Amino acid sequence: MARLNVIGSAGNRGELKGIYDDVLTIEDFDIGHSQKSQSPFDPRISSVQTDLSTSTSRWNSVDTRWALTLFGTSFGAGSLFMPLGLGAWGIWPIIFCAVIAFPMVYLAHRAYTRLSLSCSATSGNINDVIQEHFGDTAAHLFALFYFIAVYPALVVYTPGIVNVVIAYMQHQLGIVNPSRVWISFIMVALLLGVLISGRELTLRVCQWLVMPLIVSMTMLSFYLIRYWHPEALSVVPSFQHSTNIIMTALPMVIFGFTYAPACSAFGQAYHKSEGSEVKAERKTSMIMCRTTIALVFVIMFFCFSSMMALDPSQIGAAKANNLTILSYLGLVLHDSVLSQVVPFVVFAAIASSFFGFYLGAREALEGVLLHGGRTLFPGLKPKSRRLQWGMNLFFFLSLWYIATVNPNAILIISNYCGPFQAVIMCLIPVYAIYRVERLKRYRGWSNLFVGLIGLATVFSFLYSQF
Repeated sequence: MARLNVIGSAGNRGELKGIYDDVLTIEDFDIGHSQKSQSPFDPRISSVQTDLSTSTSRWNSVDTRWALTLFGTSFGAGSLFMPLGLGAWGIWPIIFCAVIAFPMVYLAHRAYTRLSLSCSATSGNINDVIQEHFGDTAAHLFALFYFIAVYPALVVYTPGIVNVVIAYMQHQLGIVNPSRVWISFIMVALLLGVLISGRELTLRVCQWLVMPLIVSMTMLSFYLIRYWHPEALSVVPSFQHSTNIIMTALPMVIFGFTYAPACSAFGQAYHKSEGSEVKAERKTSMIMCRTTIALVFVIMFFCFSSMMALDPSQIGAAKANNLTILSYLGLVLHDSVLSQVVPFVVFAAIASSFFGFYLGAREALEGVLLHGGRTLFPGLKPKSRRLQWGMNLFFFLSLWYIATVNPNAILIISNYCGPFQAVIMCLIPVYAIYRVERLKRYRGWSNLFVGLIGLATVFSFLYSQF
């Protein structure tokens, strides 16, 4: 199975109109052969399922833990790359994203969770759902597509970690021209070594990192106010650049806010505890609504504050260095607090995201090999040493090469990570809602909005090629 994780009450239908009306009315992806599901930020799902309240109206401690799980899944390295990806035309794209982020993120994840809840078996994962509704071939193709969607995130995070280490060595330790090849070798070996030798420990470390990261990033957002440049508000994109802004913004927001990897396990837990799909849908929608509100506020405030701290002329140079926004600010502001704190915050954020996406990518690849590769390797068995060490070698060599080459993170997010995630969390759920009879009660205008967002994000990849 694939376990991938790196995080208000739904109101009644009423007076509010438009997107927010439907919003208020109301990942780890599991790819493989197991019926259980786990989240790297909540590694013992089975131990808390018995504690889940049967009430859909009262908030309890387990709801809080799941909210943190969803928050931690989304919050991480994607947030650090988002400001530079959106900042090519000044601060206004950040404001535009702040407006569309809540309905866009919430409605898409709600649609994906509804799909996850539609399995006949309460313990069924997302792959079981696809298999039940569309057959074995579709399930195998979904597993392959999921791997293709997740792996590019490692292409972003691995060079990001190496860049943080090299920048720290150069600017804090005074080491001139450290060897990127050998630093990449050491960092990839260390990261994979931790994952290979202690999975449960890795998951617990990720869980412990969530709250400190949230607090640190929020405090840094307030701290950066002293460096704000009011003139950044005067950089207004021309009308002819509006299309470019939208095409850039959608993939960045999809990738920067996604917690779809936790939604399958999230839905399973409440499907079991609430005893019915309808009650589980209400409960999960309430939790996702509150979580998304908090998530949008924290991330968009961080993006706004960090971009306001940059002089508009510095944005192009920041993107060219392939560093996160915090790393670049730590270099150009010459602030002693930032220079000491930022490298550790950035490293922790990227590492936690790396661990989550790596676990998902690894187990998705295992599912693909076990289900689709048996024609080439008929003797392949789950957990066999040949399979495990073969995957270890593949990830080590490929990530070492990627970290050494240092591809542009913003381009990968815009061209690959965002569009692939949009297919999984927007287009597939909307297609299923209109194709599967069991999901017909969810048909409505909000799905049109989610579908259009998904299509526009995928189109952004095609648009970028011309």
